[in-house]
Amino acid sequence: MAISRIKMTYIAAQYRVRVQFTKADCMSQPVPPPQLLERAKAKLRRERRQGHIAFYRIFKTRLEKMWAVLRAADEPLDTLVAVTLATGAPLMPGVEVRLANGGNAIGYLTISAAADVVEAYGFRPFKLFIGKRLLTQGVTAVPDPAHLHAAWIRAARGESVAHYPILKLAAASFEGGAKGPYELLVNQRLGEVKLLVHDLRAIVDQNLMAQLSRAIIEEVRQLSASSGQSYLLRTKAIERALISAKRGPERFGLDLPVMHLAAISSQALASEQQPSAAAETKAASLALLIKIKVSPDAMSAQIADCAPALFNSPEARIPQAWSRFLNGLGIIHGVPSHCILDAIKKVESGSSLVGLLIAQGEPPQEARDPFLYETYLHVSEEKSGAVDVRERQQRRSVLKGEVIAEVRFKTMPVAGRNIFGKDVAPPVASNLPDVKTGDGVKRRGPYQYIAEYTGIPEIEGGTIQLTKSLVIPGNVNLASGNIHFTGQVEINGSIEAGSLVEVAGNLIVHGLIQGGTVKVSGTLTVDGGIMTNRAGLVRVGGDLKALFIENSQVYCKSQITVTKSVMSSHVYGERGLVVEDPEGLIAGGEVSCFENLSCANLGRGSGVTKVHVGVSPHVQFAVAIRQKRLAQLEQCSSDEQAQLKSLASRRADQMTPHHHELKESLLERLQRCAKIIIRVRDSIAAVEKGAQINAKATVTVAHTLCRSTQVEIGGHHVPLPSDVFGVAIHSTQLNGSHLRSFSQPTDAGSPPDGALKRPA
Repeated sequence: MAISRIKMTYIAAQYRVRVQFTKADCMSQPVPPPQLLERAKAKLRRERRQGHIAFYRIFKTRLEKMWAVLRAADEPLDTLVAVTLATGAPLMPGVEVRLANGGNAIGYLTISAAADVVEAYGFRPFKLFIGKRLLTQGVTAVPDPAHLHAAWIRAARGESVAHYPILKLAAASFEGGAKGPYELLVNQRLGEVKLLVHDLRAIVDQNLMAQLSRAIIEEVRQLSASSGQSYLLRTKAIERALISAKRGPERFGLDLPVMHLAAISSQALASEQQPSAAAETKAASLALLIKIKVSPDAMSAQIADCAPALFNSPEARIPQAWSRFLNGLGIIHGVPSHCILDAIKKVESGSSLVGLLIAQGEPPQEARDPFLYETYLHVSEEKSGAVDVRERQQRRSVLKGEVIAEVRFKTMPVAGRNIFGKDVAPPVASNLPDVKTGDGVKRRGPYQYIAEYTGIPEIEGGTIQLTKSLVIPGNVNLASGNIHFTGQVEINGSIEAGSLVEVAGNLIVHGLIQGGTVKVSGTLTVDGGIMTNRAGLVRVGGDLKALFIENSQVYCKSQITVTKSVMSSHVYGERGLVVEDPEGLIAGGEVSCFENLSCANLGRGSGVTKVHVGVSPHVQFAVAIRQKRLAQLEQCSSDEQAQLKSLASRRADQMTPHHHELKESLLERLQRCAKIIIRVRDSIAAVEKGAQINAKATVTVAHTLCRSTQVEIGGHHVPLPSDVFGVAIHSTQLNGSHLRSFSQPTDAGSPPDGALKRPA
């Protein structure tokens, strides 16, 4: 059972409540727990009472949608998602929003607060505050978050933001459908490059992040060349935001499209104030001066072009700046220090850098010296890592879907790695052995051979095939291992104690079944006898034939035929039970069958033999289980009553607090036990009431039917005042009796008194 992963966190710097949960949590209940909303409201109410925020919003619909989507998604049960459930914002003096009279803007923003105050507000609360101001003035359109982000950045770095247009989310950009997983939107007048994401999963899962960063850098390069302005790139911030959003609703297509600010002009829009020294340093980054060409297989990268300003750039002479530049492009592997040093030397000498190799990945290595490895002959381990020794030994057969053999190599293949840090699978080996597949074997991939059904593998002359019959030459024991097989199995020895034999077909045992568990869907023939003791079990789907059954538990869905005797066993037969020997005996234990029971002698003087005929063994089996449970409950109730009686006999001064607690506990347990006992008794009565009765059922005993035998036929108890000889017991009464002689016809009158008694 999957463990609940529902967890709520509060991000104080953003006044934001997030909740995370798994698909297993969604499958456990159809809707989110209502206490999540209450806890989120309680947290933000406290923040509002303490004066930290002026208002908050609860996103109940978003949580419910994400819950339903994850519940229906084809994802593993441990898939984890995180959703913003609530968020708040304080009052922001110095931030004013005024409605627009027309045009493309939905309002105008003026920020008079100091730069450090605006930065302390934080962008998320700032965006929520602007949205709230618009809603209170009747504007329901969604403002462009990237455009608001640009305004917040400008104000936070000290620029004047006055009568700044608030644009709505660019609906025009996705008219006619998205052209890909993302779009870059450029507003040269405002100095903004925005990223519009249509398909988050495609960007993150398909390794498009590096391509996206290169596209942003190229767009900014062209924009900078045409406008003469420098730009602040936000590729790293976007990468972090997209990776974080992968765990949220956006991964499943909710809350899309989403807009991010990709780059912003470092020049002020409405004042003469120049960018800070830090902004100038970022604007002069290598990303705007160098163009990199990556090979189609992503195994190498070269410098394709560079601007003349590169040779005057201080960053071009710093190795760490080159490393940051390449990391920004996603090139994180195969960048040797000598390549960067070569580039710096060319910059210092003024030589061209075009064509210079800057990164080289590691190519994969092909496997060598292949050989065919017979996988099925070797140890299989359980998930826990423990090895079942009996399962380990028996490797002559394979199950459906199991790997029979696979091609392995003396020199294993080695995966490569491209310059983006992604593994590159090695090529398929070119010198594989020539292996042909026969009956029951299919090839999976270039290296594995799989069983199409359960059988015995035969690998000879370069051919792998399966046969559907299994012959065990000796005993089934610890040395041979357990047997699991689809098809006929023949065991030339015996099945020893502790063994497990599961056969989806017929089973022939030439020896004994001495213990263990035997499950057969077809017929079972045991040339020896069955004596599993109480720890063993024999379950048969077809007919069962055995020399004898002794001290065993046997369940058969068809006819049971025994040559000599059934002794001290629990035998359940869906049809009938026949003991063939003229002196054959059924004695001790319990026997149930639906149609007929036939033997020479039934019961013995010492001990009781229980016989149930004419009622489905399913019912007898179910009743036996419930009666065992009832006996345990009644014994437990009796023991607790004795304890309670002992406590009741104590004087008041002898009763300690522990005794009082024990007394209350015993009373509660007795009440609970009494209710369970009533339910079990009712269950037994219901099972017996619904039992199917066979009106044609018979018990025939050629010789002696012992008086100690308890016979029930067709649901009726048949009393035996003394031993009887040569008797037939029928499910229906004749002249008030179930007993008849062999020679007596069904409609004949009642025999004279004593006619069925065995003479002295």
